[in-house]
Amino acid sequence: MRNNDIIWQKVRNHHELELPPDRDEVIPVQGFHIPAKTTFIVTNPRRNRYALLAFDGAFRPTKDSPVLSKFIHIGTNDVIMLSDYQLHELQKAGRIRPVIGPGDGPKNMPGSSLTVTGPKREKALRMLEYADAFEDYMREHDNWTLTDEQKARIVAEVAERLGDDSPPRRSKWYELMKKARTGQQFDRLLNFVDNDAAKGNRNPRYGSALAEAIRVAAHEVVALQGDWHAIRSTLVQWASPGEEFHSLRELILDENGVCKIPDKKIQRVLGAMNRYVYDFLWHGVDYAERVHKRTLSQIRPDAPLAIVDIDHTTLDLVVIDDEYPIVYGRPDLLVFRDRCTAIRLGWGLAFGAPSYQTFLEGLKHAMFEKDPSLMNGVAYPWWGTPTCLGVDNAKHLVGLNIRAAAKEFGFQTRAYRPAHPWEKGALEVLFGILGRKLVHRMPGTTKGSAEERDEYDEEKELAVPVLTMSEFQGFLNYLFAYIEHFRPTQGIGELATLKGVPAERWEQLIENSPQAPLIDRDIFTRLGGDVGTVTIQTRGCRWDYLTYQCAELVVLATHPKHKSDRKYEARRDPGNLGSIEVKDPYSKAERWINVPICDADAGYAEGLKLHVHRAIVKYKREQEKKADRDVGLQDARREMEASLVELHARRKKHKTAQMSRKILRGQRPEGTALPRRR
Repeated sequence: MRNNDIIWQKVRNHHELELPPDRDEVIPVQGFHIPAKTTFIVTNPRRNRYALLAFDGAFRPTKDSPVLSKFIHIGTNDVIMLSDYQLHELQKAGRIRPVIGPGDGPKNMPGSSLTVTGPKREKALRMLEYADAFEDYMREHDNWTLTDEQKARIVAEVAERLGDDSPPRRSKWYELMKKARTGQQFDRLLNFVDNDAAKGNRNPRYGSALAEAIRVAAHEVVALQGDWHAIRSTLVQWASPGEEFHSLRELILDENGVCKIPDKKIQRVLGAMNRYVYDFLWHGVDYAERVHKRTLSQIRPDAPLAIVDIDHTTLDLVVIDDEYPIVYGRPDLLVFRDRCTAIRLGWGLAFGAPSYQTFLEGLKHAMFEKDPSLMNGVAYPWWGTPTCLGVDNAKHLVGLNIRAAAKEFGFQTRAYRPAHPWEKGALEVLFGILGRKLVHRMPGTTKGSAEERDEYDEEKELAVPVLTMSEFQGFLNYLFAYIEHFRPTQGIGELATLKGVPAERWEQLIENSPQAPLIDRDIFTRLGGDVGTVTIQTRGCRWDYLTYQCAELVVLATHPKHKSDRKYEARRDPGNLGSIEVKDPYSKAERWINVPICDADAGYAEGLKLHVHRAIVKYKREQEKKADRDVGLQDARREMEASLVELHARRKKHKTAQMSRKILRGQRPEGTALPRRR
């Protein structure tokens, strides 16, 4: 972050950041886990100005008020209080990220996640596979240290599975394990990119009498990454006059001042320490929760967002565009359902087999707050970051490579076993409800079974159930927000046999949900973004008939190396064409500039999905070609052109052009008389 940077500048005070306002109505939302003393880069809405904010702990003004996160603005020492809702808004807009490595490093630039591409990303993904393999082996065998022989065997297995001809050498193994344990979770992949010093929460954790004294000393020494020798030395020091355990001096020291507690007793206390506590003290809370939460996920979740199930269904209806005669086809609905509360967090729509972009669109819809203006005005206060994703083993979902995406986001995945359909039974019930309440009540539906289809006459069978896109989306919004979330549902009460109301259970339990790390929104674009090239013209840059403009493009267009036909790399989010990212090739550190849609196209492009835009463009171009091929229109054009030629000839004959110029100049044409006064 250079002070002389024209595009990327530091603000003078935090008011220039235009932080999102908090809501007047207090609605519980998922909280965040923020390591102590973490410094964040927070940007303005345009993401071209930034400030450094240091996290200074949580603060609750009153007993009944929500917890606020306290930040200190580095530079002015102003105190900034942000609610969990405001942090969600900043994360949703991609405006907050932790400082990773040196403050002026490329990892701290907006869009730095997009720089991890090509061979660099492939190598980082390979290193991530090795690091996860080490952790998986230790977790499965309940053995938290590995010998070199075990490490070598793990590396060989992963290398064979990946087809890696150059696996990491012995000197790299410990570094990979260390990065997996202590690296930041904002974008896990950045931990394994070459020449980056990933830093996580490494602050020691301290515990809080003879057995009690040994226990407290063990906690403190483990937090300092010491061994049992250090515990004995700590007890000797604490038994000194004026120290905390001086009253136990006779039990700790002999007459010569030497520790008389047997070594075996100290070693037993250290060995009997709970593994979660040990990892919590040694590696930090991030690693401890990540390593041990899999055991918890096998049990019926007792908090929202612990397990979120994913499945899909193809509905027996046809969706068309609201304005144009465009048929999108039969919708394939990918739903994200919270297992604890039965809340439908979000969904994605595809027309055809579900794609990777559909999964990412649904995941984004589930993780971030929904804009009521994009949901027909429906209030939808349910969203959050899942801890574990439950995925069907069916081919149509396995092919989406959800596990690879989950690795980069830091989620766990859990595949439903083929012989255990009850693990996703709630989603099967949901799809049955969708069929009964919408599809099977429309004229022309094929119904849910052959027996039902036989009950309908041929005339009704010939009709095709059709909904516009807004009608279909409106139905889903209304069904989930106002009906399904307030309908008593089996299996979400205090006992599995009791019913509960999803919206009420969510409100009761959301504060107990697993705290989530802040996640870089640009990961979505990196995983499923559309890439291309653009040129910069006087009116901005154009991509697929849409024009994008911002003042920062002037910096690129006025660079000495710029040419009018130069092509700049660009990326865009297929779920929202309201802005694109253009690569700055002249910056020493690789960076991307966020360029919003121009005002003239904003009403069309904001919130528009790429597949819808392409369908509209295809329709418009077909209409143009059809018009060009129309015989009547072509004859009319030829007649018009012939008339223009004849008019031009007469115009030259009567010198109408010269007379017009003289009249416009206030001159009387030669050979004409003045008008007679009456």
